[in-house]
Amino acid sequence: MAGAMKMRKTARQQGGRDNPSPSNQDGQPSGGNQQDSSSFLSDQEMLWDIINTEKHLAHMYNVAALEAGQVTLYQDLMVCLNETQASQRELFHIMLQQGWYHLHPADSWQLQQVYQQFHGMMEQLSSPSPSGSESSGGGSNSGANNNGGDSAGSNS
Repeated sequence: MAGAMKMRKTARQQGGRDNPSPSNQDGQPSGGNQQDSSSFLSDQEMLWDIINTEKHLAHMYNVAALEAGQVTLYQDLMVCLNETQASQRELFHIMLQQGWYHLHPADSWQLQQVYQQFHGMMEQLSSPSPSGSESSGGGSNSGANNNGGDSAGSNS
């Protein structure tokens, strides 16, 4: 994580030194401090970079832990995953305090909609599906056939 940021900083610094033009984006001459400061990431950019890296690392540790064949490897990966998640959470709180991460509260109807969606998925996964042609949660075609075609127009 830190190595990637150092490489980016180094690349930006070298790009700034190799640039023979002493002017900024507006065509105005830039002072030495302005050119040097533009070659570095701001605090906000660094935190966004780090928090996104932590998210990707957490995902990768999670997949690796799930696929680990040895118990000790699994345990080590879980330690790394937990540490990565804790770091990401700390960064999240820092960014919230700085005003760089904005949360938008969900409406109660949005929460209810998501709850119903996942509750329905859970019910589908937990209920055994019969091996025969009859099914408890049948599709629109089976519903139309069972009702003599009365509801076929409403299901299509």
